[in-house]
Amino acid sequence: STGSGLVRAGEGVLGLRRAFAQAGTQNLLITLWPVRDEPTAKFMKAFYAEALRTGDAPRAFAKTQRDTLKSAREKEELFSEQIIDYFAPFVLTFRGSLN
Repeated sequence: STGSGLVRAGEGVLGLRRAFAQAGTQNLLITLWPVRDEPTAKFMKAFYAEALRTGDAPRAFAKTQRDTLKSAREKEELFSEQIIDYFAPFVLTFRGSLN
């Protein structure tokens, strides 16, 4: 997982996020714990398609989360305890202004 880590000076998630920010990254999508490959691949494909279409990563992230969760609930693919495993590990950090 990219967003978790030990808390040590200059290391862990703070150091990782800071390094990306110093490199000029505007958006950083991280996970807080290990995720499953198949649902994550589907999520990322939908997220990037929406982000590239709109040019707005934060809104694309929120829309992808809503759409994916709605679809899974409609298809009854998830039990309530699986929702956290599939949808909660993703965090999008954003640097910039929303128009």
